[in-house]
Parts: sequence; structure tokens; C-alpha cells
Amino acid sequence: MPLAQTAVVEVGDLNIINDAGNPSDGLRYLDMSYSDGLSQAAALANAQATYANARIATASEFDDLFAAAGITYNSSYTASDGFLSTGFPYHILSTGANYDSASLLFALGATVPGDEFGNNPEVVIFTDPDGSNNSATTQDILGLYLQGAELIQVPWTVPKDQAGWLLVSEATVVPVPAAVWLFGSGLIGWTSRHGKAQDSSLIMPFRDGPSGPFSYVGYVCLCGKTEVDKEPGNGKLPPETFRLVDPNITKH
Repeated sequence: MPLAQTAVVEVGDLNIINDAGNPSDGLRYLDMSYSDGLSQAAALANAQATYANARIATASEFDDLFAAAGITYNSSYTASDGFLSTGFPYHILSTGANYDSASLLFALGATVPGDEFGNNPEVVIFTDPDGSNNSATTQDILGLYLQGAELIQVPWTVPKDQAGWLLVSEATVVPVPAAVWLFGSGLIGWTSRHGKAQDSSLIMPFRDGPSGPFSYVGYVCLCGKTEVDKEPGNGKLPPETFRLVDPNITKH
């Protein structure tokens, strides 16, 4: 389910913040399928097999994702409080008009799929699990549900089925041979002459290094395809297969 009216762009198994005012602008949040049911070390190894620089999201990056998704809070507690001892074992973070109608839940991919009718899917994300539900210890999980988001302390042992970790990856630009640049220039020129310079199949977000600007640029697949995998599981090539060919094309 696409994230509507938010600053999060879905590209295959990535959810990318596209908001110049957000501290995590350009950061890529991985689908929960990379970490569901795994220990933190195993989740990192699984993600790094596809995205070499994948890592665990920081507390502030939880808040940044919520902000980009348009989720606001019912009280002073925020997503990053999942890493703190709050003195209470349960906090409702967002419901009703403050919530995003579960768009982020579906974008990240439910770790609890719900019943056969699609009822009650959930995303369960570990924050700072310590195996205790003592209110003097840190919160353990952040839950995204159809009706809202909450923090909970649970005495779970990690790993846990149907729970995972919030993983992120910095985008990088990979240099390509001059021949590919020439091919890309010709391809983009052809599409421009045919009124398709803004064809979404040639446009994909990237971030120019860990601290560079986030923008939209023309990409070409080195295997000859020119499609960007916009939805997980549709058989197209992953975004990492695509390489920059023209930094002057911008998304309209």
C-alpha cells in the first residue's frame, strides 16, 4: 500500500524519506522481511547481503520516520522513547486523526500478517529489549496497528517470531563506465524527443553519499532494463541493480 500524502517514497523493499527538512532526508528504511524472527546480528547479516551498509536505526531515526510518514503523537511520548525507561510499561503513541491510517504498517510489511481475512495485521519492532517488563527498565517494542501505534515492555527473549528490527541503509552513487553514460544519455535523449523525459521508469531516488542532497535522477540498469522495482515481490530487479546515468533529470 503506497504511503499517500507523506514524505516517504516506496521503492521496492525500501522506504525512503524525501523531505529536505527531515534530519534523515534520503535515508532508506528496509522492509521488515529482512529482520522478522531474527536476532539483531542475524538481521544485520541478512540485510547486508543485499545492502552492504545496512545498520540498525537509531532512536532519532524512529522519530524521523514517524515525522516523514505524517504520524503525530497523542502526548509528549514519541517513538524514540522506546529506548528509554519511562516508568510505565505501556504508552499509546498515536491514534485517530494523529495516526496515518496504517500506511506505514503496510509499507514496512506486517510481521504479524493477521487472519485469513486480512484483519489485525501488525508490525512489531524491537527498540531496546532487555527481557523484562519491569517499568524501571527500557521499553522493548514499538507496535504499529491498524488503529494506532504504541510502546510496550514485554519479557520476551530475542529472537522472537513475528517481531523484527528497524533497519536502515544510506544510499550511495556507484560510478559507471563512460560507455554506460553514453548509452544513458542517448536513451534519455530519445525519451525526451518522444515526450517522455519524465517517464517514472527512468527515475529513482538516491542520496549522494551519507550527507549529500537527496534528489531524483535518471538511472539505467546495466542489464539493459529500465524499470524500477516499485513494489516488493513483483519480480523486477532491485534498486541496487540500477546505476546513475543522468543527474539532470528531475522528478515532476
